[in-house]
Amino acid sequence: MEAMASLATAMNDLRMGRPVRQHSPSVESFMPYVISQVLDDDRYVVVEKPNKSINEDFFFPLARGEALTPRLLASKPDPYWVQGPRRGRLPEIFGKHALWTIKESVRDLIETLEPSVHNYIPVNLRVRGSSADWGRYYLLVPGQAINAVVIDDTDFVEGRGRVAYEQDWTLSSFGETVVDGAMIRGRHLWRGAWGQKGESSPFFGYLFCSDELADRIQRAGIEGWCFRRCKLKQDC
Repeated sequence: MEAMASLATAMNDLRMGRPVRQHSPSVESFMPYVISQVLDDDRYVVVEKPNKSINEDFFFPLARGEALTPRLLASKPDPYWVQGPRRGRLPEIFGKHALWTIKESVRDLIETLEPSVHNYIPVNLRVRGSSADWGRYYLLVPGQAINAVVIDDTDFVEGRGRVAYEQDWTLSSFGETVVDGAMIRGRHLWRGAWGQKGESSPFFGYLFCSDELADRIQRAGIEGWCFRRCKLKQDC
C-alpha cells in the first residue's frame, strides 16, 4: 500500500509539472534541473525597452553577468514598464535566458536556501493599462557561474557529444543534459557561465537549480519556470 501511495504521489507530481524526488537509497538524492520559461501564449509578459540604447547599456551587460557598477545600475529603466498577460494576474516570474524578473516571494525563497549569494535589482514595476499594485519585483542577478555540463555525454541540438557541441552549444530540450555532480554539490541556483561581450560564451544564458529549489517553487504554486531534469555524471 505504501508503495502504491508513493507511486500515486509521483504520478500526480508529474501531471502538475513538479520535480519527482528519488526515494531509492541507491539513487543520488541531489538532482539538478535546467530552468526555462513555461507560460501559455496569453500569459506572456513583455518588458518594454524605453530607448534603442537600453539593451547595450543595461540588459545585455546584465545578461552576461557583468559587475553591477553604478553606471550600469543608473541605466535601469525607471519606471520598469511591462505589457501584462492577456489573461490572469501577473506571473511571479517572467523573462527568458539569463534575464528574469521575479517577485519578492521568489527572492525570499531563494535566499532561504542560498543566502547572500545572489543579487536582486529592485524595479519600479508598472503594467500598461493597469493601476493595480502588483507588489515588489526584482531583476534576478545570479551570483555564481558553474560550467558543470559534461559535454561528451550531453545532447545538443546537433546531436550528442563534443562534435555536436562545436557546431552549436544549444542544449537539446528533448535529450539528456549531464552535469558534474561534484562541481554543483551544495549549490541551489547557478548560471552555466559568465558571458563575454563580443565572444561566444557557451551556456551563459542557461540557469540551473537544485531539486530542492525546484520543488519549493512548484509546491508554492509559483508560475513562470519549467524544470527539466539533468543527469549526474556519476549516474552515467
